[in-house]
Amino acid sequence: MAADFTAGALVQPLILKHRVEDMSLLTDVQINGRLTLAAPLSRAYDVNSYVSSALLFGDMNGRVTNLFDLLSFSAWSDTAGTGATAQFNNIDYPVEVLNNGAVTERWRINFTSTTAFQVIGENLGVIATGSTSVDCSPVNQLTGQPYFVVRAAGWGAGWSAGNQLRFNTISAAAPIWIARTVLPGATLEGDQFSIQVRGDVDAD
Repeated sequence: MAADFTAGALVQPLILKHRVEDMSLLTDVQINGRLTLAAPLSRAYDVNSYVSSALLFGDMNGRVTNLFDLLSFSAWSDTAGTGATAQFNNIDYPVEVLNNGAVTERWRINFTSTTAFQVIGENLGVIATGSTSVDCSPVNQLTGQPYFVVRAAGWGAGWSAGNQLRFNTISAAAPIWIARTVLPGATLEGDQFSIQVRGDVDAD
């Protein structure tokens, strides 16, 4: 166990599971549960072994897209309208995100005076207020990390009440939909599934 691991908050009894697995491409799947593999298995598995499917998403990272300013707000759109007099210096002070803080959301910084503003998400609503004199880093309450960081040095002057800074953030995650299909038949105990997220980190 890691040196900082503590078992004080764990509720016993604890169950430890060890996994031995093969990964193979499926060439055919039947609704009765019969699977055809592209390559043979490396070992024989017990009749009660689990079969899982994997959704491969490739490399994922939090990022910022489509930053522009608006004279005023009328509707959520990714198309820039009439710009504000002022401009945010996104070249020298780009909006920053972390993988464990960013969410997929459209944001607008809504100026309420020449220096004060609200942070508004299309889905999250008003989540913070701020000032051009201080770095803006509203916290994602689920992770304890900022949704994004807007550096104070990027604002400059010339902002007016009603002006907007618009940008989008994309999370380091992928959306999935789950459709559970149950065929008519006798009652079966233990009809359930679980989801596991697995990932690799390039340490180089």
